[in-house]
Amino acid sequence: MAGIGDGTIRQTSTERIYLLRRITGIRRPFSTAHLAKAHSGVGDGERRPASTEKHLNSKAHGGHPATANEGRVKAFEFWLLSIYLSIYLSIYLSIYLSVYISLSIKLAICLPIYLSIYLSIYLSITFLYLSRFYFFLSFFFSIYLSIYLSIYLSLYLSNQLVTSFLYLSLCLLISTCLFLSIYLSIYLSIYLSIYLSIYVRLFIIYFSPAN
Repeated sequence: MAGIGDGTIRQTSTERIYLLRRITGIRRPFSTAHLAKAHSGVGDGERRPASTEKHLNSKAHGGHPATANEGRVKAFEFWLLSIYLSIYLSIYLSIYLSVYISLSIKLAICLPIYLSIYLSIYLSITFLYLSRFYFFLSFFFSIYLSIYLSIYLSLYLSNQLVTSFLYLSLCLLISTCLFLSIYLSIYLSIYLSIYLSIYVRLFIIYFSPAN
């Protein structure tokens, strides 16, 4: 074992740490804060990006905040589309009702109901891009609206207004009475369509999973 001569310098532990710091460039020892920063990949002078902060905040609050907004947008789009399609369906049925009322009461009731169910199935297929809930709801809404309008307008225009139409036909042309019945049926259809569309909208808001 070689001893320590006069020219050698005894290095204490403090001097060794000082030399290691000079060599490695580290000015202070590692701590838990340094380990946490090294683990997260963020240095002393760095900051996390804004997207990372939003992502961490959204995770801390229990989910992505855009999910509820997307549900509201879909519900609003469904509301507008249901109003448009129900008005279109109502006007289409009203014209058929007004034309076939002059033939017979049975034909005026049965044919629009059959046409309503057919158009309801067709319109319900267009809602498939939303969800099953909206599919069944639109299917029920379309059939209910169509059958209700068919029976109501058929009975109302054929029974209640038959005397007034006969009286008007003596004074005016038959075509004028036909246009008058079309106008009345379209007016009632649009009124009922908007009413039922608002009712369905409130139903969606009340039973929406986002709420």
